[in-house]
Amino acid sequence: METLQKAADVLTARLAAFFMELRLNPARPSMQEYELLSQMRAEGLLALCEADNYWVALFRKHFLMRHCLYRVNANWAGLGQRLLLGPVSIELVVAAETNR
Repeated sequence: METLQKAADVLTARLAAFFMELRLNPARPSMQEYELLSQMRAEGLLALCEADNYWVALFRKHFLMRHCLYRVNANWAGLGQRLLLGPVSIELVVAAETNR
């Protein structure tokens, strides 16, 4: 369980940094979850989720990713930014846009 918590902490920190970088590129305010999973997997941040069964591994990656995205939102509460977590798209919203 401690290994999973450490992996979630590292992934949460990386996702927060990733979306802060994305904020600097206003031409791309959102990202597909699959693209984000691919990026985090390429960085080795989802290695804990690998399994012999492709579908089990995919579920684990999706579950851990969503858990960490919700943690990013909780950490950003009150900071004037949040993530809109759609079924397949994730969008960073800053304070001026949060009233929509």
